[in-house]
Amino acid sequence: MERNKKIFYTSAITLAIILIFALVYFIYVQKMSFKDLTAAPQKIVSLVKKQVPVKTTEPVIRIDVGEEGSPKTERPKTTEKLEFTKEDVARLAAGFVERFGSYSNQANNANIYDLKIYMTRNMQIWADDYLAEQRKNKTDDTNYYGIITKAVSSDIKDFDEAAGRASVVVHTRRQEAESFTDNVTNTFNQDITVGLLKEDGAWKVNSARWENKK
Repeated sequence: MERNKKIFYTSAITLAIILIFALVYFIYVQKMSFKDLTAAPQKIVSLVKKQVPVKTTEPVIRIDVGEEGSPKTERPKTTEKLEFTKEDVARLAAGFVERFGSYSNQANNANIYDLKIYMTRNMQIWADDYLAEQRKNKTDDTNYYGIITKAVSSDIKDFDEAAGRASVVVHTRRQEAESFTDNVTNTFNQDITVGLLKEDGAWKVNSARWENKK
């Protein structure tokens, strides 16, 4: 009887250790599989920081005034210039799309929340309505579902610096996973058209429309 107890306790301890290691491994894999979800916002931040005013100073101008011809020096004029090219706008759109199109049913729409600061006021209204609808129609998230989106390339369809308007088509590769983060069940290509506007002196996303899967 004593021997049976020892065998039982030894087996129970061994099983507990195995379960702990399995749990730690699962958490590690989940974090590694979705580490790209936090990479896109960092890319966007670096591009947004680039949209800071760069001060340029015009040369000093000296003007002769009065009968004596005494010179008067005007103060140098300082202007602000935003160095943000159409290629930067395309990269901004691609970074936005990678985060916008990557999410899981257990992340509480974090991808939309995180991107609101990169949206125009008009799109922020859409985001608020979308999030409210998701909360209202929240379904059972016991069975995991997630999708990762990677931008493959971008095509600039419209870029008007003076009007502060741009349109970019981002070509993406998307992977769906079910039950576990590393259980990829479907892979497909999908384009998305991103509209951008310059608002308060900075380029922001004003619309994002997914095209049909390929």
